[in-house]
Amino acid sequence: MATPFQTEAWTEYGLGVIVILLRIFARWRIIGFNWQGDDYFAVLCLIFWTLELCMLELIGQNGTNIGITDEIGATLTPQEIAKFEFGSKCLLAGWNFYVTLIWCLKACILFFFSRITLATRQQKIVKWTAIATILAYCGVIVVIWGHCTPVQRNWQVVPYPGDECTLAVPNYLSLVVLNVTTDMCIVSIPLPLLWTVKLSIKRKLAIGVLLCSGVFVMIAALLRCVLSLKDIDGINVSTIWAIRETFVGIIAVNAACIRPLFSSAHWLSSSKGSSSGAMKYTGSGDRYGHQLVTIGGGGQSTDRSMPAKRRHNKYNMTEFDNNSSEEHIVKSSSEWEQGALPIGNGRLGGTVWGGANETLTINENTIWSGPIQDRIPLNALTTLPVARELFLSGKITEGGQLVLREMTPAEKSERQFGYFGNLDLDFGHSGNLENYVRWLDTKQGNSGSSYAFDGVNFTREFVASYPAGVLAARFTSSEEGALNLKASFSRLANILVNVASTAGGVNSVTLMGSSGQPLDENPILFTGQARFVAPGAKFENDGSVLRITGATAIDLFFDAETNYRFASQEEWEAEIERKLNAALSKGYSDLRDEALEDSSSLLGRASIDLGRSPRGLSALPTDERVVIARNDSSDVELSTLTWNLGRHMLVGASRNTEADIDMPANLQGIWNNKTTAAWGGKYTININTEMNYWSAGPTNLIETQEPLFDLMKVANPRGKAMAKAMYGCDGTMFHHNLDVWGDPGATDNYTSSTMWPMGAAWLVQHMVDHYHFTGDKAFLEDVAYPFLIDVATFYECYTFEHEGYRITGPSLSPENTFVVPSNFSVAGRSEPMDIDITMDNQLMHDVFSAIIEAADILGIDNTNQDLKKAKDFLPLIKPAQIGSKGQILEWRYEYKESAPSHRHLSPLYALHPGKEFSPLVNETLAEAAQVLLDRRRDAGSGSTGWSRTWMINMYARSLRGADAWEQVKGWFATFPTANLWNTDKGSTFQIDGNYGFTSGITEMLLQSHTGTVHILPALPGEAVPTGSANGLVARGNFIIDIEWENGTFKRAGITSKIGGRLKLRVGNGESVLVDGEKYAVEISTSEGQVLEITPA
Repeated sequence: MATPFQTEAWTEYGLGVIVILLRIFARWRIIGFNWQGDDYFAVLCLIFWTLELCMLELIGQNGTNIGITDEIGATLTPQEIAKFEFGSKCLLAGWNFYVTLIWCLKACILFFFSRITLATRQQKIVKWTAIATILAYCGVIVVIWGHCTPVQRNWQVVPYPGDECTLAVPNYLSLVVLNVTTDMCIVSIPLPLLWTVKLSIKRKLAIGVLLCSGVFVMIAALLRCVLSLKDIDGINVSTIWAIRETFVGIIAVNAACIRPLFSSAHWLSSSKGSSSGAMKYTGSGDRYGHQLVTIGGGGQSTDRSMPAKRRHNKYNMTEFDNNSSEEHIVKSSSEWEQGALPIGNGRLGGTVWGGANETLTINENTIWSGPIQDRIPLNALTTLPVARELFLSGKITEGGQLVLREMTPAEKSERQFGYFGNLDLDFGHSGNLENYVRWLDTKQGNSGSSYAFDGVNFTREFVASYPAGVLAARFTSSEEGALNLKASFSRLANILVNVASTAGGVNSVTLMGSSGQPLDENPILFTGQARFVAPGAKFENDGSVLRITGATAIDLFFDAETNYRFASQEEWEAEIERKLNAALSKGYSDLRDEALEDSSSLLGRASIDLGRSPRGLSALPTDERVVIARNDSSDVELSTLTWNLGRHMLVGASRNTEADIDMPANLQGIWNNKTTAAWGGKYTININTEMNYWSAGPTNLIETQEPLFDLMKVANPRGKAMAKAMYGCDGTMFHHNLDVWGDPGATDNYTSSTMWPMGAAWLVQHMVDHYHFTGDKAFLEDVAYPFLIDVATFYECYTFEHEGYRITGPSLSPENTFVVPSNFSVAGRSEPMDIDITMDNQLMHDVFSAIIEAADILGIDNTNQDLKKAKDFLPLIKPAQIGSKGQILEWRYEYKESAPSHRHLSPLYALHPGKEFSPLVNETLAEAAQVLLDRRRDAGSGSTGWSRTWMINMYARSLRGADAWEQVKGWFATFPTANLWNTDKGSTFQIDGNYGFTSGITEMLLQSHTGTVHILPALPGEAVPTGSANGLVARGNFIIDIEWENGTFKRAGITSKIGGRLKLRVGNGESVLVDGEKYAVEISTSEGQVLEITPA
């Protein structure tokens, strides 16, 4: 039968075990197995808690030598004496286990306080308290073992060893003094922090009770000492109060760590080691749980009316003045697409999350999902004539099904774009941040943040260096030695190596990963390394985590390389070594200055000013402006900022480097946070990839197109193989997607997009335009013209004669469908595939027209066979047809549209980006194009971000500025995220709409696609009455500066970079003066000549 003592002791033991196990589970939920000191001490607590109870149970069963006088001892048998000696040994062991348990609990709380005080003045107090606690433990243990000598007297029964040994009064006194004293020091640590935090008194009290629950342990310790000394001759009071004291200690120490199990937030968990999970803090829906304040003050006391140009004040904190080239964000978000700010050098991309602890999501543009594939369908060539016959005979559904079954690859998908991983930067700043601001400078290309924490100012800056080929960052504190950091990599899958190192004085974290295939299947392999420099700081590595303590400034340099460009791991890791050594040798300051000078040299070439926003809107945080713009279009400076952002992201995602092959901007540019990007992050060439580059020429960033030409170079031989195997033709062709390997095969087996053999015809127009903007005849002769011939050669073979024209088929109008009419089969079905597609005809028209134009420029003789074929083929291309409602027809017949509001505007390609439907070229076709455009708009087209921005461009090309601006408003109403990223339908990031937006605004201010430099062709006067543009480029390589006022043209400056003929138009054809003389006919200009244009 258990005694009341036993019942209470084992009940409290069981509850204590549950508390410790809950604590271990709570921590595991937050940090996984990336344990820290307090987690290991918690396990030791469980061990010593168990040992203490066992000793006390044995003491109860055997007794001790307490009170065994010589008279009593003389009556004992040898067996009884041995039993009391064993019990006394258990008592001595119990003292040691009890004291060690108490001090393990102290260690737990000290490690916990060390984390929540990281980079604060309290950190030093924690360290000194820890030292005092260790010394106190040693002192108590010395007293336990030294108060009675020799040591065997502690368990001696006969003769009686004396009260000084059995009663152990020194143990109680030393314990109560040193235990309570260290407890008081520990309890005092969090109080100064709690005092400065901006919380309600009620919440401060609640947290204070939780953090300072050690007071209850002190009370229990005092009670145990007093009651034990009062009943010094007995053992029961001492032992039961030892149990009670340690039970209270276990509850008090572990309460703060257990609390997240009963709360929606992981409260005060400040370390995640190398875990990939996001850290959680108390708060309401915010990624970091505290208010991220843009300017001035912390908590809820944000002053949102400060101006928005960044500068550093005397406290090294970031402030803002009014401009339209920088984003600043109030809040951070758990959603990457809502909060991250992008930087890039063309090959490497980084997205900066911001917040108390930082995450840098990293991309390298050749990290894709696997090796090259052979996706040529075996039965395509024999199926082609059968399929055509089905379409010609009206069997639309049957033809489409046959094509999908026999002319598409067994492997439906190309390779997909992935990410390198996350660089997780834990600064230990869990709690309230004051004066928080984070920013992205779209004119220089850098991003950063600044804030105050515990009275110390901290700054962070990130840059992507194109000259050095690396990402870099600098973190600083205003107080010497106040900066601490834990750095580690994380990735969702396929990690081969993840390690931190301090070997040889090189302080780094390294990640190696793969695309997931077995090594014998040639997966994409990659390695990335981040190196850290922090003079005077201490570096330690713990598995995959690099710890830096006591720093004032920390510099970071990163590079990643892959086996896409290098034959062996030795080669690509040598390249990483070379780049990082060079970066460290240069140093952060010089590298940063060089990087910003490089970015600024591109981004500073052009600018626009759409006027001032009312009511100080531009001074608000960007995310708040985005919300306001959903219903209020008056923030014209937000449009300017979005225009600048598009150019920043084009430079960041598409640069020509020393590598043989560079990759262009894909569906997400270069920024992606998953192992597989949305829509595979592919190069979708039935609109999206082309849209990425519409702004390259007009906004003076023409060289950013060069990586696109690299991809076309990679894809060309595969396109030739595809053309021959599938269609029996020479020349080259691409379907509607490419991947990093230039795979041009039909993709996804998606009925309304897969079988479209026109991708190369659209892409080659960018080569043609590259010449138009630069006048580079060598490029035209060596690159563009040969590619045009390859494309034309395919269509000369692939097309077939029907009703007097050479037509395509099977093909489709990208991603749209029609209702099969009653005289065809299967009647009433929605089908996409047919023959003789309107957009195909427009694309072929531009290809063959470009060949004839290029041949003329290059002086190619009319007897040249390629030129002769082009001239013979051009008249055989079917012209655009007009339907019963006055609209351009999308298909060969006036089929009923399945989706009148469809997002793709494919039959209007000749309006934009083509020129055949321009009001300045063909008024009849232009009118029919606008009928179709208006019908699409009125039915609800523009349902994706990129589609809406295409409509901006379309209306600008229609010379309808007010309607173009309505599409600008429509884009802001639905599609931008808090960081101004374009989305597909309001959620998923897709970069093409950002680039399309920049293009659309530019088309409203300047056009030149018809051969005429058209200034202010579609100015939305009432919306943007006054403004200017500088450094825009017209075809012919004319640099254009423009000013307008009160909705009318004021002046323009035109610089002829290479000389040539200038044909000019302003507004609706208003009369102007050129250098004071009335303009009447086109002008012959010389290289470098500057012309001044003013109203007549």
